[in-house]
Amino acid sequence: MKLIRRKTFETNSSSTHAITIPRKIDKNLSKGVRPSIYFHIGEFGWAYGKHELKDYIWTAICDIYPNECEEYKQKIINILSPYYKRIEFEEPKFDEHYDENGNLEWKYLDSMQGYVDHCYELKEFLDEIFENEELFVNAILDGYVRTGNDNADGYDLDDLDDNPDYYHYYKGN
Repeated sequence: MKLIRRKTFETNSSSTHAITIPRKIDKNLSKGVRPSIYFHIGEFGWAYGKHELKDYIWTAICDIYPNECEEYKQKIINILSPYYKRIEFEEPKFDEHYDENGNLEWKYLDSMQGYVDHCYELKEFLDEIFENEELFVNAILDGYVRTGNDNADGYDLDDLDDNPDYYHYYKGN
């Protein structure tokens, strides 16, 4: 990926994703156990929108790591159990491809259920948030992602929050 314009990476596709995570959570926000959290699988392509980061992360995991979803689910539960009484996940549906001998060659998230456009570009981001528990918790409690594209008017990258109290990740395709 190559930085072409300020605040966004671009390759040969038009989708752009801007991820925002607070560096620190308000002490009142992090105190206490909430009743429940539900991780949805969504569609994160080039349509303009602002989405909960928890759903983006879960969809990316299912899209990038179809064979390790259960391991990641357990990691998420372990990290978030001090914050939530009940942690639930939309179960991913996978398409599978078998070779001529009936052996599974690969499986992938059913695109009718959800996807993250060019999801493999998020591997480094996922590694980073899972290595830093505080960053992961902040991402889930108060992070968001803006999706869009560079083909038409939508959110203006100059309007995105540049506050130094936030981590910003920009993914473009």
